[in-house]
Parts: sequence; structure tokens; C-alpha cells
Amino acid sequence: MEITLEAIISLITLIVSGGSIGGFLFWRQTKRRAKAEAALAEAEAKLKEAEARKAEIEADKERQDYYQQLAKDLAEDREDRKRQNMELRQERDHYKESRDNYRDLAEKFEAETRKLRQMYEKEREAFNGRIDAQDRKIARMGNQIASMRPFLCGDLKCKKRVRVMVSECEEIDQTVRPDDKHQIEPTNDD
Repeated sequence: MEITLEAIISLITLIVSGGSIGGFLFWRQTKRRAKAEAALAEAEAKLKEAEARKAEIEADKERQDYYQQLAKDLAEDREDRKRQNMELRQERDHYKESRDNYRDLAEKFEAETRKLRQMYEKEREAFNGRIDAQDRKIARMGNQIASMRPFLCGDLKCKKRVRVMVSECEEIDQTVRPDDKHQIEPTNDD
């Protein structure tokens, strides 16, 4: 049996016309459509994944910017603290230097005060010695004046001595001229 071209064509026509070929073509079309839909769904999934990755990258970028800004702020803060520490150290050193200067000045004044106090004590002792000598002289002169009292006269031209009273405030009370000797001569009643 020989298969001719006509037989093949009629067989094909029979298959095609019988629905097998239509089913085969429909199945193939459905398979292509399913593949296309799967490819489309896969493309959409990849797009969503790409968008999610893009969002994640942007979030990472924002986090990185945040951390860079934080690192920059920390570096600036550290530099600011270093500067403040240096200023505080300089201020402390200035106050230490001032304190030392004041301490030296106080010690100098203390030494000068001690020296002046010693000089004052020496001068006071010498002065007290002079005062004591003067007090002794004054006491001696007071004794001499006391012994001269009976010979004082209120009338300077008078040859007879009239007794006068000299008060402590050095006022002279002149008494009346005595008529009798008892008033002229000193008595033990004085």
C-alpha cells in the first residue's frame, strides 16, 4: 500500500476536520496563553520585587544618609567638646596661675607684715623705755614741786611768801595774806 499524496492530504483533512487538529491547535494556543500569562505574572512579580528592592535600596540609602549625618554630628560634637575642654583647661591654668600669684603676693605681704611687726615691737620697747624714763623724770619733778609748795607765793613782788593752792588742773588759788606766822610756815597738816 502505497501512500500517496492524496491519501495524506485526505487523512490530514479528516483529522483536521474531525476536531483533533482543532483540539491540538486549541491546546497549543492555550498552552501559549498560559505561558504568556505565567511570563506576565512572573514579569509582574519581578517588577514588584524590583520595586520592593528599589524601596529597600532607598531605605538603605536613607539609613546610610542618616548614619552619615549622625557620624558627622558626632564628629562635630566631639570637636566642640575638645574645644570646650581646651578652653576649660586654659581657664583652669589661668586661675591656677592667678592663685599662685595671689599666694606669692600674700606670702610677701605676710613676710612684710612680720617684719613690720618686729620693727614695731622693737620701737615699742624702745619707746616704752623712753616713756618709763620720762615717767620717772616727771615723778621726780612732781616730788620737787611738791617740796617747793610751801615756798610759792601768789604775789610775785612780795618778799613774804604767801601760801597758794595749786589744783590738779593747774589753777592757782591765792589765799589771803597771813597776818600771823602760822599761816606762812608749813605745818604738818598739809
